[in-house]
Amino acid sequence: MRATDGQNDKNILDNTLQALKHYQKILFLTTSNRWQGEEGGEKPKSTQLAYEIAKRLDNPELSIIEVPLLMIHPCEGNVSTARGNTCGVVDAKTKDPFKNPSGHHRCWASVNNKDDELWKISKVLLASECVVFFGSVRWGQMNSTYQKLIERLTWIENRHSTLGEENIVQNIDTGIIIVSQNWNSSQVLDTQKKVLEFFGFNVAEDLCWNWQYSKDETDESQASYIDAANRIIHINDHHSHLDPEPLELKSNGKTYEIEAGGMARVASLIKTLKQRSKNPLLLHAGDAMSGTLYFTLFKGQADVELMNEIGFDAFTLGNHEFDEGDEVLARFIDKANFPVITANVEVLKGSVLYDKWKPYIVKEIDGEKVGIIGLETAQKTSASSRPSSAVSFYDEILRAQRYVDEVRAQGIDKIILLSHFGYENDQRLAQKTKGIDVIIDGDSHTLLGDFSAIGLASSGPYPTIVRSSEGKEVCIAQAWEYSKAVGELHVLFDDKGNVASCNGKTHLISGENIYLKDTKGEKKQIGKEHLYVLRDALKNSGSLAIAKDDEKVAQKRSVYQDQIKSKSAEVIGTIGEELRHIRVPGKTYDGVDGKSSRCWKMH
Repeated sequence: MRATDGQNDKNILDNTLQALKHYQKILFLTTSNRWQGEEGGEKPKSTQLAYEIAKRLDNPELSIIEVPLLMIHPCEGNVSTARGNTCGVVDAKTKDPFKNPSGHHRCWASVNNKDDELWKISKVLLASECVVFFGSVRWGQMNSTYQKLIERLTWIENRHSTLGEENIVQNIDTGIIIVSQNWNSSQVLDTQKKVLEFFGFNVAEDLCWNWQYSKDETDESQASYIDAANRIIHINDHHSHLDPEPLELKSNGKTYEIEAGGMARVASLIKTLKQRSKNPLLLHAGDAMSGTLYFTLFKGQADVELMNEIGFDAFTLGNHEFDEGDEVLARFIDKANFPVITANVEVLKGSVLYDKWKPYIVKEIDGEKVGIIGLETAQKTSASSRPSSAVSFYDEILRAQRYVDEVRAQGIDKIILLSHFGYENDQRLAQKTKGIDVIIDGDSHTLLGDFSAIGLASSGPYPTIVRSSEGKEVCIAQAWEYSKAVGELHVLFDDKGNVASCNGKTHLISGENIYLKDTKGEKKQIGKEHLYVLRDALKNSGSLAIAKDDEKVAQKRSVYQDQIKSKSAEVIGTIGEELRHIRVPGKTYDGVDGKSSRCWKMH
C-alpha cells in the first residue's frame, strides 16, 4: 500500500489498527535515527508513528524497541573453510540463557562482542506473534540502522535456507511501515517485503505501507524534507517570568537542578523548531502578564516587547491580562505587533479597549485556510481580575460553537481554538461542541507528556485526544507555565478537514548549567553531559531541550533586567511568617515541600 493523501493515510492507518488488534504479543522495531545536538531534536517521524499506533492500540503486551539506542555491532561475516559462511551454526549460539532463552540466537558478532545488544531484539522477536519494522527512505534506500539490523538478523534466514534446519519465524506475521521523504519509496517497500519473506516471516499486507512524506515522490530537492503536516508551536501562562528559574529534577536516585526556561531560551527553541517546518503556527494561549517584578514595574511592556521579537501569530486574552484594569491591557495591545483574539469578551463603545481584538483570525497555510478562534475564561476573569464595567464576558461553550459555525460557513474546515479556559474545562468543551479540530490550551498551568523519568508528574498525555459531540477527534495541547516549556504539535488533516492524526511533545527547556544536589541540599556544578543523560531518559511525548539564549531577546530583556536589579536592592521591610508557594507538579520547590519552614524576605 502507498499513502498519498490525508484520506488514504487515515484508511490505511485504520486497516493497520484493525489488523493489529488480532494479536496479543506484538513487537515494534523503530530503526530511523536523528542527530540529538545541543538544540535538542524530535524523534523521527517513523518512530512517532510507532508510538502513536501503540497508544491507539493500548495493548499491554506490545513492546517498542528503538534500535538506534542499542549497541548493535556490524555483521562480522565469519567464514569457515569447511562450510563457507557459518552464520546460524550451533557454534555461534549465544550461551547466556537470559539473553537467549529460546536457544535460537546464533550470531558470531554477538558471541565475539560481549556488549552487543542484538539479543534484546531477538529475545522479544522470537516470543512475538507479530513484528513490525518502522523505518524511513532516505535518498532512495532504507535508513542505515534498518540495513544494519537486517544484516545482523541473517542468521534467522541462514538456519533454514542454508543449514536445512527449521524456520523459526514462519509463524510470526510481520510488516514494514515506511515514512518516505523523497524518491523510490514504493520500490523500496516492495523490495523489503521480499527480504522479509526470504527470511521466512509471514508478511501481512495490511502491515506493509509507505507514507509519502513529501507531496511528490520524484522530488529529490531539500524542500522535500519539509513537514507535510501542520506544525503548531505554542506557549501559555508565562506570567512575566522572563528569566530562567531553578528547577529540581530526579533521575536514577540523583537530584539535579537545572536553569529552566526564560524567554530568551524560549525564543531560541522556537526559532529552531520553526526552521524544521514550512509555515508553522506560533500561538500564545494567554496570561502573558502578572507574576514577577517585570510586571510590577513595567505593567506588561517588557512582556509584549519580547513577544513582538519572537513573532507570535496569535494571542488570546487570559484572566490576568485584566489584573491592572483596562488601561494597562490597552497599552499592552497597542504595542503588540501580533493579533489578539477572544470570542467571548465584548467591550462597550467608548472604552479604551473598544475594538482592540477580534473573535478570530483566518490564516492561509500552503493554500489551505485555517480558522483560529480565541477564548477567555469568563467567570474567573470577571470575579478575580479588574475589568471595568464596560467589559462583558460570555459563556465559553456557547461562544466557541457560535464562531466555529461562523468560520465553517465560510468554507473553512480546519479550526483551532486558542483557549484560556483550562485543561479540564477544554476537554469538557470539546465533548460538547462540534467542528473544533485542535485546542491550544492555557490557564490551568498543566504539564502534559511523560516526564516521570526525571521526577515530574504530569496531568495527561501530550496531546490529549477527546471526541467531539459528533464523535470526531479533537487534539488538546498545553505547555505548562512560566516560560519553562514550549509545546510542539503535529496535526495531519484528511481531505475533509478532519484530524487524521496528531502527535508531538512538550519541550522542557534547560540551559547548559546543571547542578548535582547532595542529601543536605548543597549543590555543585557538573558537566553538561548529565543534561544529555536526563534528556535521553525521556520517552514519547516528553523532551528536555537544551537551548542557548536568543541574542536579540536577551538584549531587550537586559534593559528591563538592569532596572529590576536596581530596584531589588532596596529593602523596604521584612515579613517573619512562613510563606509557601508550590506549583511544580508532584515536587518540592527550592527545598520547600509544604511542611518544612521557610522565611521569605519581601523586597
